Amino acid sequence: VALATVLAMDPQVLVMDEPTSNLDPAARRELAGVLLTAHLTTLIVTHDLQLAARAQRTLTLSDGVLAASGG
Repeated sequence: VALATVLAMDPQVLVMDEPTSNLDPAARRELAGVLLTAHLTTLIVTHDLQLAARAQRTLTLSDGVLAASGG
């Protein structure tokens, strides 16, 4: 409901911190589908590698230092 409320405001940028934590696999897939079809810039901080793998661009940090960039 919170995500639907935010998306209804038609933001230009969406920032999310660990959006898939405590979600079951089906809910994770549904959230990923919503995020991939939303036409807005999305910044996601996550440990969910399956979600990160679907991103257009990724930045990987190690101890607060940029370790890798892809996409």
